[in-house]
Amino acid sequence: ADPATRAYEIQELSVDNGHVILTGRVDSYRERTLVAQVVKSVDGVRGIDNRVEVSPKLVRSDDELKAEIETTLEWDLFVDDGLIEVEVEDGVVSLTGTVGSAAEKWRATTTAWVTGVKEVDASGLNVERWARDEDLRRRKYAARSDEEIRAAVEDALARDPRVLAFPLSVYVDGGNVTLRGIVDNLRARHAAEQDARNTVGILRVSNRIKVRVTPGLNDEDIRSDVVQAFIRDSVVESYEIDVRVVGGKVTLSGQTDSYFEKFHADDVVSGVEGVVSVENRIVVDHDRPRTVYDPYVEPESFPDGYGEYYYEGPSSTDLRPDAEIAEEVKDELWWSPFVDSDHIDVSVDDGVVTLRGTVDSWAEARTAIENAYEGGARRVTNELTVSPSSS
Repeated sequence: ADPATRAYEIQELSVDNGHVILTGRVDSYRERTLVAQVVKSVDGVRGIDNRVEVSPKLVRSDDELKAEIETTLEWDLFVDDGLIEVEVEDGVVSLTGTVGSAAEKWRATTTAWVTGVKEVDASGLNVERWARDEDLRRRKYAARSDEEIRAAVEDALARDPRVLAFPLSVYVDGGNVTLRGIVDNLRARHAAEQDARNTVGILRVSNRIKVRVTPGLNDEDIRSDVVQAFIRDSVVESYEIDVRVVGGKVTLSGQTDSYFEKFHADDVVSGVEGVVSVENRIVVDHDRPRTVYDPYVEPESFPDGYGEYYYEGPSSTDLRPDAEIAEEVKDELWWSPFVDSDHIDVSVDDGVVTLRGTVDSWAEARTAIENAYEGGARRVTNELTVSPSSS
């Protein structure tokens, strides 16, 4: 049922007591990873033995692989490539050097799996806190030309198995990116936007990509498919969610236990054929423990988030003292692997956290806002200025 993996050559699938064995062939490591993601989302799966073989149709030289990996790391918003060395021998990649966090090491490792790579060895990539020093990252966030940004976004789209099948156009003006084109599923539209956001130098992304209406599918068919997708899913409690479909536009209502479940429901719907948009009216039960989605803690996942949402913090009766919230937010920002807390000022008034200062990207600003909610904010006022060359 997944719009990206349905065309893959998955030759055999067997299940023994909830443990799934997969065999077949795909063109890239990211496609292989995507297959595993789809399988582990199914309710009842207890384990996965992913024997799917990565067999690229195109044989590439070591020099070509090395050049692409270095370029990909350079433009990846979540990796500072300045202290990373790349070597390739017979398709086997060795990463050595230093990164500032375990999350950054994981991201660099997965990014190095470009098409044609047989294996990635990151054992020589050390994690050191000092590597996050802003002076070491000046080159990473230096201003880029519009043409350089456009080429980098196009490359990112070409590497993403969720969108590479669609002819999308990228326009850049002063660091502001506009995406145009037609896709056949909403998840591809979301993925393309996030690929652009995860590129160095981006200020804003305007997503003008349209989802093609699937002929022959009526609203009742789409609603039935959405309900079945929720029943299959291992995260969403389907009985808690009501689904309405009008003209391919899905409206979700009901109640979930966490923001992760709410946002995940949105993602599940976006992978259903015929859905052109989602309006998520699901309410989060604040009597349950609150969780904020963190795209960096899930192994083998793409840091693509679940779109743009505003969290609802605790009610005024549940708030901790402002000084306590401020300290907790500062602590969250300091530990966050993708936020430079030295450039962010935090103030709190009646549970409302105001963030001021300068960050290098919109991704860093969004992460800082999530950190503030994780610290106990009732609401967050974002007064951060985005300046790619701020470091």
